[in-house]
Amino acid sequence: MWRNVEVHEFVAWLRAHNERLAHDQRVEFRGLDIYSLGGSTAAVLGYLDKHDPEGAKDARRRYGCLTPWQDEPARYGRAVLYGREPCEPQVVAQCRTC
Repeated sequence: MWRNVEVHEFVAWLRAHNERLAHDQRVEFRGLDIYSLGGSTAAVLGYLDKHDPEGAKDARRRYGCLTPWQDEPARYGRAVLYGREPCEPQVVAQCRTC
C-alpha cells in the first residue's frame, strides 16, 4: 500500500536525493497500487491517452490481465495464490516503459 506515512517520507527523501543527480543517474519509484487497482489503472491510461496514445494501447494490453479484478483486487491475490498465472510480468513491463 502506498498511501501511508512511510511511502510519503520515502518519496520526499527520494526527491531530495535526486535533485543533486544528473537526470540519467536518478532513482525512480514505479508501480501499480493493487489496492486501488481501478483508479491506478485509470490514472495511467488517462495520462497516456493525452501524452502517448500508442503507449496507451500497449498499457491497455498489458493491464488487460488485471481487468477481471478491477472491482475486487483481493480476488486477484487469491486466484494467484491458488494457481492462476500472475499478471506481474505484464505490469512490470509497463512500469519499466518510459
